[in-house]
Amino acid sequence: MHRLINLLSVVLFTASLVACVPIRVMQQPQVSFHVADPSGQPISSATVHFARYSIHPFNPIPKSLFAFEATTENSGSAFIREQFEWQTAFVGPDGGPAHYGWAWCIDKPGFAPEFNNTLREPVPPVINVVLRQAVSAAKCPAATDDGYRIGP
Repeated sequence: MHRLINLLSVVLFTASLVACVPIRVMQQPQVSFHVADPSGQPISSATVHFARYSIHPFNPIPKSLFAFEATTENSGSAFIREQFEWQTAFVGPDGGPAHYGWAWCIDKPGFAPEFNNTLREPVPPVINVVLRQAVSAAKCPAATDDGYRIGP
């Protein structure tokens, strides 16, 4: 009987080490963008392109890219709401939950686009962006699996 109890204890302990557990993961952070020109005047109707991509260290196949757009208001502000998802993570050396990185690019006709591909947790609550006037028309490119790429 004592051996059976020991065996059962070992089985339960081992099962708890290799179990799947639900984990709440941030898909998209809550952040406000404030867009202005170099003199500090707010820029309305600028497009904020916001992308999420997988940065899971052990997953060689990234989850699909998710892109979202918002438009700045008269105050030059645009707001991104946080979103979470539940993931089932295998408790083991390479089975953790997916982790995400975020990238953004902001454009408006008559201005050069600005972008950042290295947004990680903790995310600042407000991101101030200065758009500079441009001679040629340029737009943000489509997001890739690791953010936005402008130029060659």
